[in-house]
Amino acid sequence: MIAIFRILFVYNGNSFGELPEHVKVLKWAPQFDVLSHNKTILFISHGGLKSVKEAICTSTPVVYLPLFAEQTHNTAMAIKLGFARSLNKMTVTGEKMLSVVRDLLDNNTRYQRAVQRVHDLFLDRPMNSHSEAVFWTNRAVKLHGERNPTFKRRGMFLSLNAHFYLIHLLMIAVTILIASKS
Repeated sequence: MIAIFRILFVYNGNSFGELPEHVKVLKWAPQFDVLSHNKTILFISHGGLKSVKEAICTSTPVVYLPLFAEQTHNTAMAIKLGFARSLNKMTVTGEKMLSVVRDLLDNNTRYQRAVQRVHDLFLDRPMNSHSEAVFWTNRAVKLHGERNPTFKRRGMFLSLNAHFYLIHLLMIAVTILIASKS
């Protein structure tokens, strides 16, 4: 069943040897352009923010295989919104991968509708991105070096105690000291 689809696999490692004719391994591909192609019906990704945004902007259903950092959170969000499935990196097998891919292909209309809904919401803005960029640039120019807290993260104003959790470390150290004395 999968053999009827062309598969692009971006991989920059050792060669796999001989692969079926419908599989093409590339060291690099223009991801957004590939996802934008009208014949792209499924995307398999690690779930990084850029990949999630590109999947949404191109209305492409996704299979995620999160590896680390924010990828698990992004994957959970996409699943909740109904346009993705995921695989666990610790337990994934060829059979599980094939099963999830088949589900997305067999139910493509449902996943496509879900990602299209998210796409429409994501791009529904009070102003287009060019106008927004102009607005924020003009605002920064108007402030001309003034200290404006709207451009600073709140974490920048934390004391060293709060930033490094020193009170917690102190409590742990005292607890260990008391426990070692008894």
